[in-house]
Amino acid sequence: MVSPDKISPNADAIEDVAEFTYRLPVSATVSIDVISPNGESIPVITRAEQGPYEQHEVWNGKRPNGALLPEGVYTYMVLAEDAIGNVVQRQGSLTLENVGQPEARIVYANIAPQRVMLGEVITVTIRVRNTGTVPIRTYGPPSGYEYTTDEVFSSIEDGQYTAQAGGFWRVGLDWDANSGGGPRRYPFRWAITPRPPDQWRVPGEEDFLMPGEEVEIIGHVRILQRETRMGFYVGLIQDGVGFFQDRSGRTIVEVGF
Repeated sequence: MVSPDKISPNADAIEDVAEFTYRLPVSATVSIDVISPNGESIPVITRAEQGPYEQHEVWNGKRPNGALLPEGVYTYMVLAEDAIGNVVQRQGSLTLENVGQPEARIVYANIAPQRVMLGEVITVTIRVRNTGTVPIRTYGPPSGYEYTTDEVFSSIEDGQYTAQAGGFWRVGLDWDANSGGGPRRYPFRWAITPRPPDQWRVPGEEDFLMPGEEVEIIGHVRILQRETRMGFYVGLIQDGVGFFQDRSGRTIVEVGF
């Protein structure tokens, strides 16, 4: 069985991969290949020694080197050969659609004011453009949300903005002395959309930044951290994947107390 039989390899975490599941009655050497409409053969696995069990392989819809394949209807072929030469082959169709590579850039960032008293608020203004060929997904908190320096994105609003599976993009704000590594990097994150959640393309759940679209996001952070000089910077984050733009727009904010 191959599921789903239509995939969209565009890193949006929605049907990006196809799963091959099959059962071998005896140990066998197995090869899985996907044949493109123009006859190109793309190997998924090649002569893998497998035992008489339930088996599972995943294909990401790309060539082995990660290069994208064109949209179209492909043919998959699963071939198994046992030790005495018996061969079984199965084949079927698999469709690639909405193929693309997500890409976005921060084109402007401003952090102000650069002098505040403890307990006052700084505002970050960020403009992001979708420079890729496919929509990119985003979710909250929405533009305009205010954090304190004692909070992180995963702790607010009963944890509803905890990082999700790869595919969702957000902008973030961090500062030099933040000691949190890994998921605590960029503790202040916002959706890449200026619209309120009830106007998102999936109202209240997620929004999309379309190819070529540029939006402005505004975030606020109330300074409770007792540091006299805080080096803030912004970044572009894809949950579970990494930081596509890191330490941009660095600005020193002086804090009085």
